[in-house]
Amino acid sequence: MPKYENNKEKGFTLIELSIVLIIISLIVGGVVGGKSLIHSAEIKSVISDYNSYRTSLNSFLLKYDYPPGDLPNASEYWTSCTDDGANTCNGNGDNKIRGYNEGIRAWQHLSFAKLINGTYSGITQANMPENTLPTTALNNSIYSINAFDTLAGLLGAFGVGPTYYGFFVGKWNSTSYFVNANISARDVKNIDIKIDDGLPGTNGNVGGFVSWMDAGISCINGTQYDVGNPDAKCVLVFKLDIAEPI
Repeated sequence: MPKYENNKEKGFTLIELSIVLIIISLIVGGVVGGKSLIHSAEIKSVISDYNSYRTSLNSFLLKYDYPPGDLPNASEYWTSCTDDGANTCNGNGDNKIRGYNEGIRAWQHLSFAKLINGTYSGITQANMPENTLPTTALNNSIYSINAFDTLAGLLGAFGVGPTYYGFFVGKWNSTSYFVNANISARDVKNIDIKIDDGLPGTNGNVGGFVSWMDAGISCINGTQYDVGNPDAKCVLVFKLDIAEPI
């Protein structure tokens, strides 16, 4: 009778399969854990930037007697201070960072005063160049600053007075000095808990902030952040307590 060769291939043993599954689990866990650490660092960087810019704003005010962006004789301090090559970067001197132009120009003044890193053009236009406003790694958002005579109607119970400034974090809006909603409700609450009370629309002891509804999408559900809705996006807003000029 003919002899047949044994061509049966050897399969993995249960122990070998278990080892492979463990290795895959470790790799997946490492990737997920790494993303979580990166995201946590992005959130912490926003808080760090807020504290840093708040210090820079107050330092500018103490040195020049006007907030950045509003300084009426900025071109006397910095002869190269222009916004679009034709206009000087002087503010109107009303002691407020007010409106589209001054909100963008503020970063240019801070840069010229060497109170922040980077170079900012002060250009106001629909398509924002990279060197117009500072950015954050959190959802590729930008920072914006503006003052309000009253923040109560817009941002909740922040209080009133021209010394209240909104430090906004969100997506570039080409038609307004406001920014559009770009930060998840979960991230906003995470930041709120770290520096305030974790609730939207309430007075904060230090750096209190609320979220702002954008395009009909609210990131607030009743008196809480809508953390259960992955589509809920916020404009993150910090209250900046800047000293009133004397």
